[in-house]
Amino acid sequence: DALAQLVPVTYDPVANSALPDSLSDRTDADGFYSIVPADSGQFNVLGTDPSESLRVLVRNIDVGLKNETAVPEAVLKKAASLIVHLPDKSRTPDDYVYMEGTTCFKYAGEVTESSGYVTLTSVPYGPAPNVYYVSPDYITGPQLILDSVFIEAGSASDARVPDIWD
Repeated sequence: DALAQLVPVTYDPVANSALPDSLSDRTDADGFYSIVPADSGQFNVLGTDPSESLRVLVRNIDVGLKNETAVPEAVLKKAASLIVHLPDKSRTPDDYVYMEGTTCFKYAGEVTESSGYVTLTSVPYGPAPNVYYVSPDYITGPQLILDSVFIEAGSASDARVPDIWD
């Protein structure tokens, strides 16, 4: 059985608190699950099978408190990775890159000066949510660095970041 998890569409896995267990459920033999959130809103459904390195992301599901919400059928496929090339700049260990509305993130401090990139792993396939760069040094908040990226199942997608630091 896979794990289904409701993730708020604007979720930042570093800045926001950990997702409560109440937003997760294991699928039954037929792939069905039931999650009752404390609040209504817009969520992504992140499906995972860690034993097989499989993932899927169903995006932008409007969830109410009293109504059953049907989620489009989705198939778990091999997880991918997203290689994010960062421009030359001084990075601090507290800077990080994250994929909005998922649990995927990586601290920029894990970049070696020779490589200049971070790799988000266990990324679900399909059209990816926005990817942000966050630094405590930026008073303007998270910087959008990638949008409109399509992730192929089981691949390593390579994304160049536009120069946002000018």
